[in-house]
Order: sequence, then C-alpha cells, then structure tokens
Amino acid sequence: MKVYRVTGGGGTHLNVVESGNPKGCPILYIHGLSQCWLQWSRQINSDLAEDHRLVAMDMRGHGLSDKPVAGYV
Repeated sequence: MKVYRVTGGGGTHLNVVESGNPKGCPILYIHGLSQCWLQWSRQINSDLAEDHRLVAMDMRGHGLSDKPVAGYV
C-alpha cells in the first residue's frame, strides 16, 4: 500500500491511499460525511487488488487531509 499527499484546489493537501495492480482498471473509493479512507480498508486489502488499482482518499477536512484555508466555498 502506498500513501500520497496530493495538493488539491486552493493548495489544500489531500491524503490518498493506493494498492493493487498499477496496470489494472482503477476503482476510486470516496467516503461519506465524517468518515475517512479507513472505511474502505477491507476493499483496499481484498482480492480485488490482484486485478485492479484501488485508490481511496480522505475528502477535505476529513482523516489526514487538510481543511481549506479559505473555508468551504
């Protein structure tokens, strides 16, 4: 599993986790309100990783991602 710190809009840093086959068809997991990428940890560590590129992220202000400096617009 790889962890990235990606710079999003307005310079906000986002936490992104990736696992699986880098050449496989990607699946992006996006959590709901008041959650984080850990909601998808079972999927990220599942047999799907053999054939797919699995990516989960923390939305702005959740988990290890930063809150926007200018607030939510």
